[in-house]
Amino acid sequence: MRFIFEYIKKYKIQCLIGPLFKVFEVVFELLVPLIIKNIIDKGIENNDTSYIRNSVLLLIAFSIIGFSCTLLAQYMSAYSAVNICSDMREDAFSKVLSFRNRDIDKIGTSRILTTLTSDINQIQVGINLALRLLLRSPFVVLGAVIMALLIDVKISILYVLVVLILAVIIVLNFRRSVPKYRAVRTELDNVVTETDDGLNGVRVIRGFTQTENETKNFKIHTEELNNLQKASARITTILNPLTFLIVNLFLCILIYSGAFEVSLGSLTRGEVVALYNYMGQILVELIKLTNLIIQISRALACSNRVSTLIGTKESPVITEYGSCEELLNFSDVSFSYNDDESYALKDISFSLRKGESIGIIGKTGSGKSTLGSLIARSYMPTGGEIRYKDGIPPKIGYAMQKTRLFSGTASYNIGLGREDVTSEDIDNAINTACCDDFIKSVDMEIKESGKNLSGGQRQRLNIARAISSRPEILILDDSSASLDAITENKLIDKINSISGMSKIIISQKIKSVKNCDKIIVLDEGNIVSSGDHEALLKDCSIYKEMYALQTKEASL
Repeated sequence: MRFIFEYIKKYKIQCLIGPLFKVFEVVFELLVPLIIKNIIDKGIENNDTSYIRNSVLLLIAFSIIGFSCTLLAQYMSAYSAVNICSDMREDAFSKVLSFRNRDIDKIGTSRILTTLTSDINQIQVGINLALRLLLRSPFVVLGAVIMALLIDVKISILYVLVVLILAVIIVLNFRRSVPKYRAVRTELDNVVTETDDGLNGVRVIRGFTQTENETKNFKIHTEELNNLQKASARITTILNPLTFLIVNLFLCILIYSGAFEVSLGSLTRGEVVALYNYMGQILVELIKLTNLIIQISRALACSNRVSTLIGTKESPVITEYGSCEELLNFSDVSFSYNDDESYALKDISFSLRKGESIGIIGKTGSGKSTLGSLIARSYMPTGGEIRYKDGIPPKIGYAMQKTRLFSGTASYNIGLGREDVTSEDIDNAINTACCDDFIKSVDMEIKESGKNLSGGQRQRLNIARAISSRPEILILDDSSASLDAITENKLIDKINSISGMSKIIISQKIKSVKNCDKIIVLDEGNIVSSGDHEALLKDCSIYKEMYALQTKEASL
């Protein structure tokens, strides 16, 4: 609740106006049964048509005023809820953008997605209902009890009993429903993960005939979510019928007692009708209150998730770096994704000079992309030290293994709105990355995820993006895997022609790295050998094995 109140402060005036006008509406509603009582006892009993007419006009006036109060209250409540959650979503999204890769790995993409969308939507509904009903419903219930006390103290004891009984039931229900709903939200994360994996990997799933297995896994998670939702619903759905049962039982007692009192002359017919109306108001408002409690329990469960996301401390950012003579120096660098002893990289040491090219090669899972991520500062090392020339990190262009394109123009996808990337830089990048054969204009439309491009075209556009900022170090992480040999050779020649730029080429293909000044061979996160192509063919068994296999495959 404290987390939500921090956002309410900005809209405290609107948040006060909404409930305030709801109270005005309640005052007029509570006066209506008294007017009807007087119509019966004074107008109808005395056959006073003038009194009846004036009372009806008063009821109409109350209706108009009450409607105006309701309209303003509803608007202010909706306005406050939408803006509060809009601010909350902006803060959550800004927080996510500040996360480093390690933070996102820990939290999980599915958790972030459901928090930014479904969780905040639930909070918005909860705030809206709370501003409209949290003050109104108790005020109506309390007001109806007080009005009943003014009419008849003895019968009004029934009102006190029904309110106390239902209050206990609501509190017990609330305490049980919140943990259940938290479990529902957690399982929803799992369903989102399965959905995301299925959509992004649909081609792989079909290619390896895993559709049945993926469908089975998805069904398991949806059934678990279904069971948790049913368990949560069983707790909350009993509230409405139980409320109806209790209030209607008390209504029966009220009618019986009222009739008895009328026969004794201690109550009038109008007073019995007024008491009945007040009990009806209590029934309606308690139903609203129970539904409100259900929604608030959901909103609180979601607010805990949102506050946890926004309150997550980012991984520490290194602002001071060691100095070295080379452009980049790795000294006994180790890295683990889970901060445990399962290292993805172990004791990595090498240096990169200005204008030098280094190839990184190894079998699948050897740590090539992880090393590229450390060079690009996407992750910080677990151990060891990374040093830079004069202690200043160089500008890095990173063409990642997985191409990510956005709906928009080719110019936008290459420049991404970076102020240091000019139109001339974009044109040069298109030419250098061999994109000029399919990008005839920088205004060419690129569809979401580059759906209107082939795999090779997407990769070249990805490389153009990395080159466009004129980086000091260019990292190509298996970013030419979809290119044919002619285009790849042409691309590498053009990249090598860029003077003064150092290059890190990560690949499983020896032909992509054989012309590099130095080649680093990785195996299970360790550097097993380094040197130029000829030296590795003599001294490195892993490199020789890969070369023999790839040469054999090329000759077939």
